[in-house]
Order: sequence, then C-alpha cells, then structure tokens
Amino acid sequence: MAFDLSNFVVDRIVRAVALSQTEDSVLFAINQVTNPSLSVTSETAEAVDALGVPVAIFNRAKSCEFSAENALFDMNLMAVQAGTSKVSATAGDPIVTPAFETIDIDGSTSYTLAHTPNESPAKIYKLNGDGTLGTAYTKADEASASAFALAGTTLTPPTGMVKGEQLFVIYEYNATDAEGNGAVSVVNSWLQADC
Repeated sequence: MAFDLSNFVVDRIVRAVALSQTEDSVLFAINQVTNPSLSVTSETAEAVDALGVPVAIFNRAKSCEFSAENALFDMNLMAVQAGTSKVSATAGDPIVTPAFETIDIDGSTSYTLAHTPNESPAKIYKLNGDGTLGTAYTKADEASASAFALAGTTLTPPTGMVKGEQLFVIYEYNATDAEGNGAVSVVNSWLQADC
C-alpha cells in the first residue's frame, strides 16, 4: 500500500531554504525559524442565473504566502531581502569596518588596539560605571590629563587614569581575508536617477 498522508502536526520548522530560479544555487539556508505562518488566498468570481442568483463560484488569482522569522541575524537572508548579494572582504577589495573597543586600564603605559585604524580617532571616551560615555579625551602628540596619544595600534591613555577604569575607542579599519581580520557586508540602497 502506498504512503498517503492527509493530516500531520508540525513540531517545528527544521530548515528553510531558498533556491535561485535562474541558476542552480542556494540563496540562503536558515535553521532557526520561528513564528512560521502559511496563508493561502484567492479571489472569487460568481456566475449568476437570469434572476441574479449565484449558481457557481470560481476561485481565481490563487496565491500562497509563507512567512517566518529567524532567531539569528542571517546575512544571506538579508541579502536576498535587499535584492543584492553578500560580499566578503579580501586583500584586493577590503571592507571598511567600524571597531568599538573597550580598554581596561591595568596600570600599563600603553595598550594595543585590535586593528590598525584608517584614521586616528579624534576623541576617545572614559566609560562611567554604568557603561555610559563619560569624559571625552582628544588626540595629541603626547598623552596628558586631557589627551591621549596614538601611533599605529599603540594607544597611550590620558595621564591620571587609575587601575579599573575603562576607555572606549571608536575607529574604522580595513577588513581583509587575513586570519582574524575578516568581514562581510550587505548593501541595501536605492539610487534614484535625476530626471
């Protein structure tokens, strides 16, 4: 006897996969699907007799829509939604990437940033105890009570900072495909030509 399934209970969605209609490739595959919903709709058209009484109803313009959310942020899914593609950084085509670093003051005279900034940040900030930004320090050739110094990746904190305090540094760097220096990007933009 052949297997004939009419009713079933969905425990959970295991995976959602989108395939390209123009080439044999997978656009995205997500495995953290939440809140799935399947909706089937159609427009109806009635056939009536001479007295205007409906004698038949026809379903036209049938459509089906599946919607869901993904518990994790998926760059491939975002690229498909934006109608573009995900780009990975390479040495020949680096991606300018923002960096947000928290430096724990431990009494050292200098600290090393994780990446080489494209441009030295004009300001860095002391973090308050609740994590909010506090005093702003400006860049100078030499560190002082109100300024910090930065040469390459070596940061000299403002003088007078004590052990246990924190600095917050924001800068941009070039991500490549080197070990520990990768990045991906998805650009979602709409450009309008001047008429």
